[in-house]
Amino acid sequence: PRTIPTKTASVIGGRAAADFVRRYMQDFGDYPKNIMMDLWGSATLRTGGDEIAQALALMGVNILWDESTQRVSGFEIIPDAEMQWQRVDVTLRISGLFRDMFPNLILLFDDAVQAIARLQGRQNTWRIFGNAPSSYGAGTTELIDSGAWQTRDDLGQAYLNASHFAYGRGADGVVAAANLRERVVASEALIHVQDLREVDVLSGADFADSEGGFAAAANMLGASPTLYHIDTTNPDNINTRTLAEEISLTLHARALNPQWIAGQMRHGYAGGA
Repeated sequence: PRTIPTKTASVIGGRAAADFVRRYMQDFGDYPKNIMMDLWGSATLRTGGDEIAQALALMGVNILWDESTQRVSGFEIIPDAEMQWQRVDVTLRISGLFRDMFPNLILLFDDAVQAIARLQGRQNTWRIFGNAPSSYGAGTTELIDSGAWQTRDDLGQAYLNASHFAYGRGADGVVAAANLRERVVASEALIHVQDLREVDVLSGADFADSEGGFAAAANMLGASPTLYHIDTTNPDNINTRTLAEEISLTLHARALNPQWIAGQMRHGYAGGA
């Protein structure tokens, strides 16, 4: 864990940050100011930390390594005059697995947030939220499965209830419901990074749990952030798409694709599943 993010992940994360800023400016004609990112422990294990590196790059933070061990030794804040884009205020929604496996990255990110906050004279600097200690999931699919809901707002509230625990230096699951609501309302976009070719946005409930839950919570609070998927499966050709574009691509490439369907049918019951 102490080697994450790796130098390779830092490069890929920087590319993903630049592609997101490019797409956001293309869509809105301005730099993003406040965003939220999904951070999953499983993805961090696979990539060596592409997503946390992207978050730090958006904030204008360079990662430092000990050259003899390749372990992360700290960070440095890029001066405003040297930034390629306007510094972005990034909030993380971490998974339970990420919380359990990477306390070092929670501290690294929080230290960077606090350092930038001091430079900007800001307070109320909690920027990492997740489940209560020993709890997992974003709350929405569990509520759907139970049947104990009636409106989309119920699902949004479930997301907020499951996610309003703050983490950082000196904060290990502090109840911070008002702080999370403030960050959700302020967020102009949600980013989810997809690093696996074998999985798509419709192949399981996790994407709906996290992204759908966030969207429902934001809409319930009167906000309409844009949802972005960043495809890093080919690090040399990173693509930022809206969630609607990602769903359309998935449907046309798989669910509505006769060749894909025929390929599944060759596997009998397993393909049907």
